[in-house]
Amino acid sequence: MVIAESRLIEGRSVEEADDFLARITEDIGIGAGSVCRIARQYLHNWLGGTANLDDRTMDSICEESQTTEWKNGGRGLDIAIRNAIKEAGLEKGNEELNAMVAEMAVSILISMHDGKRVLDVCDIGAGTGETTKAFLNKIVEVMGEGKGRAFISRFLRLHLVDPSMHRLCFAYDSIKSSEWQPESFIIEPSGIGGYLPGLPDGKLDIVITSAALHHMPSDSYLKEINRKMAPDGVLVVGDWYHTAFSHPAMIMPLLSARCYPENEIAYYKRFFDIREGDLERMGKQQTQSEREDNAAVLRFLAALADGMRQIPGADFHFFEATESFWERKGKMAAAGFESDMDELRQKHRGFVRLTSNTRKAYPGHDLANVIAVSKIPNQALKGQIPGK
Repeated sequence: MVIAESRLIEGRSVEEADDFLARITEDIGIGAGSVCRIARQYLHNWLGGTANLDDRTMDSICEESQTTEWKNGGRGLDIAIRNAIKEAGLEKGNEELNAMVAEMAVSILISMHDGKRVLDVCDIGAGTGETTKAFLNKIVEVMGEGKGRAFISRFLRLHLVDPSMHRLCFAYDSIKSSEWQPESFIIEPSGIGGYLPGLPDGKLDIVITSAALHHMPSDSYLKEINRKMAPDGVLVVGDWYHTAFSHPAMIMPLLSARCYPENEIAYYKRFFDIREGDLERMGKQQTQSEREDNAAVLRFLAALADGMRQIPGADFHFFEATESFWERKGKMAAAGFESDMDELRQKHRGFVRLTSNTRKAYPGHDLANVIAVSKIPNQALKGQIPGK
């Protein structure tokens, strides 16, 4: 997608933009959060000429904003998000993404396993453990109850990573009280200084993540995941993809939907130098499916704002590092991941059972997709990889 260049001559500092957005969204029901939470390639559209902070500084601002928010999250927020997805007319949500991630990951796991190897599986952005539970359920469904449980207890080491210790404790209690008994089970809070701070390099065989990576604006998270993975490690990602935060003009329909006063919308347009016809011109640069996806996201945010009013003390900011699916694939390649299915089928035993490594929750749209990729191998990996 081509993004219009910012016309800010002097630009804005992060602090100026964040303070302004906090004031302008105060009465919406959900705040915007720091502009540092937006995918890094879009920042120049919001900040103009001053969008040149170093990655470490922007990562710290972003993570501080997210960690504060997520620590105040919980089951109430999860329910509000699920309800808002339905109210926005999206018949498929995070539960369907979890199921799609689980199905693909288990197919790869079965092909990778040699009958001896104990596999380290990590759920990044695990939250309350819904993706992990879908994954374990799928193992039992595919292998059969007895064999599936035996496989989990003998060959699976689970690692759950999330910024919210409250959610991780919920996930831990839920999984430990169930019939699944993995060979080992570790929860690890993430935070500033690293997304996977407690894991050694080369450790992880399979990484699963659902509706989480769009919270990570810097490309560094993909490089860190790659570094933590085994030589034949596989990453299975389910996520939401849209460009609704790519430019300040894109969220004007949200302000209008929340009945924001016209004089305040005019103030917003002046602050970010949005001119007449900008929104329409940007719409013409998108495909029909992209326009529909962005509109659905704004409907979701409006519904979520209503739901958040029913959760005392909860905190939620709507800026996320969402981007197009093709932009994400480009970042994966730059971080050292292979996504070409022909290459994967030839060089990685985990992909021999798959007809495709990409699945769409919404046919014809990239709003919610699952993709499986592997580390780019130095040599063919179809042979057995020794246990670690």
